[in-house]
Amino acid sequence: MGGRNQSGWQISRWLVENGNSAYGRDHLFWSIQALRCLDPESFVNEIDMIEHSGRTVCIRVTEGPSHYDFDTDALDWNPTSIPDPFVALTRELHHVWYDLCRDGDLAEVRQREHSATMAENRMRHLLFLKDPTRSQMGPRPGRGETSPEVVGDSAREAWRSYRETLPP
Repeated sequence: MGGRNQSGWQISRWLVENGNSAYGRDHLFWSIQALRCLDPESFVNEIDMIEHSGRTVCIRVTEGPSHYDFDTDALDWNPTSIPDPFVALTRELHHVWYDLCRDGDLAEVRQREHSATMAENRMRHLLFLKDPTRSQMGPRPGRGETSPEVVGDSAREAWRSYRETLPP
């Protein structure tokens, strides 16, 4: 169990627990802690900003795709998401951050998706670099950014291609 003063604790308490699910508030808390360890430079700040925004979000466990609804401030979270639960949680918590801390309700869908995809690809790259079991993870396919599709015969080549498409 985590401590009430640890970053991520407050967000994990927003989860509406379902007695039938094996994935409760503690699982969400420790998933957030894992993400904070993987991305201490960026993700840590987003979590702290969400928790200090003065707003809350309803988080529900789902068996369908993870999704954040900007109109209802509700996050449907699938802790077994494919291809990777950490990637899905990163993307959707970034949506939460964008909504609560950057007035995401006022932004165009394209802007919100672009920002979330950049956060998702940052986490995908960190997992690719740090976790040998994810050595084949490349950038998000069809990532919807303004650059051409990433190409490469391997994950390493796809990441090289991805970096070349980013603005300086």
